[in-house]
Amino acid sequence: ESLLDMCQDYVPGWEGMVDQDFKTFRTNDVRIIGSVTLVLILVLSIVGMDWVTRVQKALLVLLLFSQVDFIIGTFLPRSQEVYAKGFTGWSIETAKANLGANYEEGESFFSVFAVFFPAVTGIVAGANLSGDLKDPAVAIPKGTLSAIVTTYITYMIYGTVVGFTYLTQASGNVTEYEMWTNSSIPESDRTLPSYLDCTAASREGEQCQYGTIHDQQTMAVISFTGYLIYGGCFAATISSAIASLVGAPRVLQALAKDKLYPKIEFFAPGWGANNDPVRGYVLVFFVALACILIAELNLVSSLLSNFFVAAYALINFSVFHASITKSPGWRPAFKYYSPWMSLIGVILCVF
Repeated sequence: ESLLDMCQDYVPGWEGMVDQDFKTFRTNDVRIIGSVTLVLILVLSIVGMDWVTRVQKALLVLLLFSQVDFIIGTFLPRSQEVYAKGFTGWSIETAKANLGANYEEGESFFSVFAVFFPAVTGIVAGANLSGDLKDPAVAIPKGTLSAIVTTYITYMIYGTVVGFTYLTQASGNVTEYEMWTNSSIPESDRTLPSYLDCTAASREGEQCQYGTIHDQQTMAVISFTGYLIYGGCFAATISSAIASLVGAPRVLQALAKDKLYPKIEFFAPGWGANNDPVRGYVLVFFVALACILIAELNLVSSLLSNFFVAAYALINFSVFHASITKSPGWRPAFKYYSPWMSLIGVILCVF
């Protein structure tokens, strides 16, 4: 959807690819773009890990530039069009307005969490590729813990930045903004609703299109250039997709080699110098394609979150069980490891 939003913002006269009412219905466009992207990622995975690593490095550079662009945009004076969309610059009053919960009808903390959670699952990408690491025992703990710390700090900073600089709802109407921010105009002469008044009654049933509640491209509005944020969205999304499409088949291949499940050895063979699990690639491709054809981000994200949480619960329980039963094959070397922390992880995942 970011690509469609970018085309709408930067391509004059853009009205979508196949969907007629592009502003309210873009499902088929999302399916086309997602399917083509998935095919390209599958080809990249089959080509080999060398090219996967090169592409990931390029995506990382693009992502870093987009983050810098976002931070710079918060300190610069902006046009009235940007302010009308809810941007305020750094403001304590904006932070106070954003401090409390403001869920739309039918939404809750857990529904938002289900959409957000898949964004932090990339921290285990290194563990999924353990067979390709030179020294997995050293690289995986360092990489995973570094990813957790970096991800946590980054998301906390970005959430704080948006909370201090952007309002939850705004109309984006420049005329309304000029009328209600011009102190020389008496309130009795202000014939239009405030650009911050998004109640249905004041707008004859129409909804506001901007603010953090309504506009999914809030960071693009805040950033200095806008298009770099779209590039960062592409980089983050494609990077995660590559990691999943490359990592999941290798885990499946390892399970197949050990014959942990009946009839699963079909996925054990590998091809090429890196023993690439091509059969696993194809299986994961069709699973991902099915999710793309659903074309509903909130629904797919909630489904993925359930699978991830279930997997993490089983991993934590396996670790706890191996420690309590004193399994001779389980010898954790991490200095601060505690089986009780694993049990807490199980409880958090279940509840």
